Order: sequence, then C-alpha cells, then structure tokens
Amino acid sequence: MLPDLAGLIGVLDEYRVGYVVIGGVAVAAHGYVRATEDVDVVPDPDRENLDRLGNALVSVDARLASNACTRPGCAQ
Repeated sequence: MLPDLAGLIGVLDEYRVGYVVIGGVAVAAHGYVRATEDVDVVPDPDRENLDRLGNALVSVDARLASNACTRPGCAQ
C-alpha cells in the first residue's frame, strides 16, 4: 500500500504511465492551497498506457472501493 502522493507518482513513473494530475493537488502545485483528501489522476487513454497503469496498480495491491460513493448527495 502507498502511504503518500510521492509513492503513487513514483510507481506511475516507474511503470512509464502517462497521466495528468488534476483537482486540488494540481491547484496546490500551482501555489493555491486547497484542502483535499484525494488525488485525481487522469491516465492517457492509449491501450498500452492503460495496460501499464493496470500493472502499476497491481504492483501496489490496489483494490476497487466497495463503496466508491463517499460524498454527500452522491447516488449509491
């Protein structure tokens, strides 16, 4: 399991995954502090890149959340 953002980015880079970081973390990287508890990563949709992403996620024992809807008002 990865304890931090740097660990996640390191694994994505190790597996040569093409991606962009968006949301609160991206905004903070540009100097605008926003409270956030997650990181939003958008992978390049190329099939080979998605295969690399899958391999990277398997390497850190990533799992799908059983209840991914955690925000108030989110449909379940």
